[in-house]
Amino acid sequence: DNWKAGLAVSLINIPLSISLAVASLGAASTNAPLLGLITAIWAGLFAALFASNKHNIYGPAGALSGIILAFVMLKEGNIIYVPILAIVTGIIILAVSFLKLTKYITLIPSSALHGFLLGVGVTIAASQLNSAFGITPHVQHEALYQNVLQTFSQIRETNWLAFSLFLVSFAFLLGMKKWAPKIPGANPLTDIGIVLGGLATYLQGAHLWPASFPIVQTIASKFPSLAFSLVDIPDFSSIRLDLFSHLETMKVIVRFAVIIAVIAILETIISAKIAEKMTKTGFDKDKEIFGLGLSNIASGIAGGLPATAVLVRTAFNVKNGARPLAKLGNSWTISNLLAINS
Repeated sequence: DNWKAGLAVSLINIPLSISLAVASLGAASTNAPLLGLITAIWAGLFAALFASNKHNIYGPAGALSGIILAFVMLKEGNIIYVPILAIVTGIIILAVSFLKLTKYITLIPSSALHGFLLGVGVTIAASQLNSAFGITPHVQHEALYQNVLQTFSQIRETNWLAFSLFLVSFAFLLGMKKWAPKIPGANPLTDIGIVLGGLATYLQGAHLWPASFPIVQTIASKFPSLAFSLVDIPDFSSIRLDLFSHLETMKVIVRFAVIIAVIAILETIISAKIAEKMTKTGFDKDKEIFGLGLSNIASGIAGGLPATAVLVRTAFNVKNGARPLAKLGNSWTISNLLAINS
């Protein structure tokens, strides 16, 4: 009964997890797409096993990407600590669950959350300008506005074919939202921009691309050493020695982990509330946060990013007919598991 929801969620989850990981880790990463998939797999699996809500979909999230990027860009070399950041975030979330502090975190005003999400949206949009214009920046800056200025200083280097693919895809998504809102415009099977991009990639790989045409950047060309693996476990022994010899780094990790934990808890509860309203099924807040904590620890151990439940993918899951398995002891989210296998 859940194959449709599982397949639909996986088709959304794969490109979103890849793109959000790239946005979270910036130019410093050589394997961001892999880490995005690892996060979706392991966070999704542990949430399906241990969380309370039977419809929440877990993985990388836009609400966390700006914070993770700020952490990565704070100091050169911080990118190796991202899995540690996920583990520490998970430990903090478990503490909140055990101490039953979730209700106090949810007292944060909704206006503050809307302001934060607006900031995240602007950050993600601005960080994708280089990809939209097909520009490779000469310099990466720490401040967002400096990177935007850098992009526009190189505007004459725009790859018009890449920019055309962006415009077609963007216009298609806006049109789908306005004229066919019931059809998932973000689905790779219906996104004309992804189809055209895939065709361009195939032609380039088969050496059928006209020599006079500009080359479109692909995941393979941007991450040439990329190879799929279920885990990308970091060298925790060397990281541990480094952390204890540089306590300032540990303080920074804890500070960012606290921020991520609060946002992840808020988004997870909101997502679960949306699923509750759509399905008329209840959930246990503390158990949901317990599952969130374990999913972050599992993601970090596997080498992934901090994770949270995500609103759009959860609503999409429910709309595609996801139903919980009955009488299995734990609250499995079958579409999460099917999405992992897909």
